[in-house]
Amino acid sequence: MDWHNWDCTYRVSIKALILNESGGFLIMKEDNGLWDLPGGGLDRGESPIDCIHREINEEMGLKPIKIEPRPILLFSSNNPKGEPIVNVLYETQLPHLDFTPTAECREIKFIFKKTDLQGISTYQNVMDLVEMIFE
Repeated sequence: MDWHNWDCTYRVSIKALILNESGGFLIMKEDNGLWDLPGGGLDRGESPIDCIHREINEEMGLKPIKIEPRPILLFSSNNPKGEPIVNVLYETQLPHLDFTPTAECREIKFIFKKTDLQGISTYQNVMDLVEMIFE
């Protein structure tokens, strides 16, 4: 069976939803200039919680202090190549925001409303999340 030709096949992307006290959520800018949620692809045999720990450490050099055991949101979108992905978001808390810049995380910012995305380039999942949260 050729799984690559199935229309229902999605790449699973585990994302950290990092909120602040003012109602914003954190996004990060990658080397390619696009902004995304922290997190990434779920490796075979890896748990979602382990994925968030690994991705946050790779991207920001930080270790989460709390990750909710159940996802807070699940939605589908497309990656820049137009391929379908499913985003699974887990509410995550970090000890602080003093991160080590990497190719995957050059800078961070919080999004509070739709207009915060004006003038910046994001992955589709960030735009989709903003539409869901800030109707």
